[in-house]
Amino acid sequence: MLRIGLALQPPFDFAVMRQHHSALIAENVYYSGHPAAAPEWRRRAAAEYVAQATIPEPIVTERLAGLIYAAAGHEDLRLPRILLGLFWVAGGLFLYGALKQWSSPAGAAVAFAVYSFLPYSFRASISLLPDSLAVLLMCAALYGLARLGAVLTPQRLFWAALPTAGAIVVRPMTAFFLLPSAVALLWQSRRGGSPMRALAIYGLVAILPFLVYFAWRVGADSTYAARVSTTFAPSLFVDAGFYRGWARYVWMAFGPVLFAAALAGALVAPAGPIRAVLRAMWPGYIAYGLVFNLHISTHPYYQTIAVPMVACSAGALAAWLSRLSTRLEAWLPATVAAGLTAAALAQGTFAPPLAASRIADYEAIGAAVEHSPQVIFLSEDWGTPLRYYGGLAGRYWPTRFEIQMYLPLGASGLVNSDAPARWQALSSAVGGARFFVVTDLDELSRQPDLQQLLTERFNLRKRTERYLVYEALQ
Repeated sequence: MLRIGLALQPPFDFAVMRQHHSALIAENVYYSGHPAAAPEWRRRAAAEYVAQATIPEPIVTERLAGLIYAAAGHEDLRLPRILLGLFWVAGGLFLYGALKQWSSPAGAAVAFAVYSFLPYSFRASISLLPDSLAVLLMCAALYGLARLGAVLTPQRLFWAALPTAGAIVVRPMTAFFLLPSAVALLWQSRRGGSPMRALAIYGLVAILPFLVYFAWRVGADSTYAARVSTTFAPSLFVDAGFYRGWARYVWMAFGPVLFAAALAGALVAPAGPIRAVLRAMWPGYIAYGLVFNLHISTHPYYQTIAVPMVACSAGALAAWLSRLSTRLEAWLPATVAAGLTAAALAQGTFAPPLAASRIADYEAIGAAVEHSPQVIFLSEDWGTPLRYYGGLAGRYWPTRFEIQMYLPLGASGLVNSDAPARWQALSSAVGGARFFVVTDLDELSRQPDLQQLLTERFNLRKRTERYLVYEALQ
């Protein structure tokens, strides 16, 4: 019920840019099949955004949202967010089942409590991202591995690998957690024989669907491989900011106490499957962070797929502690759940985001520029909320921070040009800009060359305390 309540709020609570990115894609999916559902300018705004955006994974969650809109007869962001919250809850049941096979009842209950009541997970689980579906499939994959048994028939391996294949398709980074876990467990269960046959069957089923998708995307779009490579920058390995950013988002997602407890759990996990899984997952997590080093140090939601690993590790620590005292086994799960819920309340996790004024501003801006596609905008969260609520096409003017963030990518990042050169490029892209919209007033104050350009080339058409609308001089 807590997650449903959060899902009813506007998506300004977590990963705002990424949620509205998915909202625009879902909107385009829906309008493509139901053009009468929206005016032309709104369909155009969604379609143009999809044409501009980098979309590395299959748009499974967004297509699912489009189907929900079609079934409901209208677009409503609350509906897919509720479903994603239910996906997260279902994942917790699979995780509990896996830990009951691998650990003690107390360990399974603590893992479920951490997974379900972690303050970070409340908002992450109902966000309009692929992560909730990916985490559900991750937990189902762990449950499938736990249920494999001693007789590794091809049929059992196929069904165990199927949710792994789904998770990797939905969120390819889950491979860093699931494939090492599968290798560790299948190697452990070899019973004196070679595990290579089982590993080959499991690996083929798990990886082949994504390889087919990747080959298709590369064949259909020659720029696809280059665009998805913008998550890795080798120069970051000698940049202290990379390590600080990664640590900051680990602390934000899990907190130092829980993360330290999870590390301890991986070290003291009882011998058997749970130890094998955790000692495979943690190096996988490190490899994941090193491969996706730009995003893991700048995007907090890149910690979401690590939640099952942290929950399992906490469960392993609980199993170890419960061996020391039967009293601990009785009250530890409830104490963990109560403590995490109290932390969520103290952090204001359930407070509604301040979204009404932003949405009203974006709608007013869309009307002020007549939903023209010939618009450039400097707006919060890469401009995706403005595009969504304002029904705007056009091009986004980046912030100084965003330009600096992507400098390690070199030519693959954002060009660090002056305002006139950037203006020329963006204006040409929209066929000659008629309007320039600013909702990020603080950022405008940090770009004096942009202020000068707006003064020289535009009239101020509309001013409020929160945004500015300029119109190009004729």
